[in-house]
Amino acid sequence: MRQLLSVGKYEKFRKRLNDVYSSLDNFYNQFIEVLRVRINKQDISIVKNPRLAMFNLYSAAKAIVDFQKEYELLFSEYSSLNEDFAKQELENILTLVNVWRYVLDNQPKGCAIAYDSKQKYRKGTNYFCDTLSKAVTAVNGTLLKGNKHAYIIVDYNMEEDNTLENEYTRIVMTIRDVFKNSILPSSDRWYLETQSLELAYVPVFSGVLSPAVYSIPFYKLLDTEESRIAKPMYPCEIEPVLIEKMNATNSLKLWIESMKKLGEMKLYIQRYQQIVQTSIDEKCLCSMTAYTEMLIDQINTLWNDFILVEDLVSELIENANEQNSELLNVVKLFFNCYEELETVISTQNDPSELIQIIETVSIIMFLLLPSVS
Repeated sequence: MRQLLSVGKYEKFRKRLNDVYSSLDNFYNQFIEVLRVRINKQDISIVKNPRLAMFNLYSAAKAIVDFQKEYELLFSEYSSLNEDFAKQELENILTLVNVWRYVLDNQPKGCAIAYDSKQKYRKGTNYFCDTLSKAVTAVNGTLLKGNKHAYIIVDYNMEEDNTLENEYTRIVMTIRDVFKNSILPSSDRWYLETQSLELAYVPVFSGVLSPAVYSIPFYKLLDTEESRIAKPMYPCEIEPVLIEKMNATNSLKLWIESMKKLGEMKLYIQRYQQIVQTSIDEKCLCSMTAYTEMLIDQINTLWNDFILVEDLVSELIENANEQNSELLNVVKLFFNCYEELETVISTQNDPSELIQIIETVSIIMFLLLPSVS
């Protein structure tokens, strides 16, 4: 009986309800000043932070979906609400989001704002899929959908000044331009952020799909400054549908897996670099020591997986032409760098040089992909 009366199962429900209620409450406390300025046809710049009300309203629109799921889970057997209530509730709040978007962006013009806003929401059902297709065309890529990711596969032109970071930034900015209607809060952005697929970029070099696949999270796509988009580039999961397309031999699979481990090492060391560049007081020294010890363990695990490719490198050197032989020998030399890597981390020194070396080895392994069979 006590278990039946327990409030534990309502914790998520209370949290979701609070998320929706507090966001809506903040919106209602803030919107009147903006509305007054618009009705009086004044300049909206006289309102302090006029976008705050929209932020709270849009937050409520995102939170209400999870709230509805919790409500259905707990109260579906007892609810007297009709079957379409949740659908109508969601439509109403997103219609309000679109109405408020118009109010923020325009002076009153005597047009049917509510009707247009509702139609925009209703017609947006296919917004993500339709716009994604246009974005893939804009970057001259192809689209492959998995269960979790929408992979955008694009040929990578490795010119001297076209680094992978620059190419990633270019692709994100091109996609952003296609999704420009989603940059500001509206039902279009809501459709984008609440659908299940995450975008990912797959570089292709000389017809070979890169084993390093990079996530394009929506905050980078919509909100991040151009100069910071590739800082850093996060690797993401490679789903079976993409692995099948890669159609790799055992040697190529091993090479690809080693490249992935090298990319993960680089990401860990970049995060470590951000930490060591921050001043640390005595209270944090113990935590820093524990962090470096944990990081060394993580790097050691990744390194052991990375050097599984060592024998393959030796085999490739035996049959390589002069140019590839030089590149392979650079990779071979890197196999002796673990102690240096561990020393830099344990002594809490700046790893900039190591990061540059790892980037160089990553590029070389990428260049050698067509030679691995």
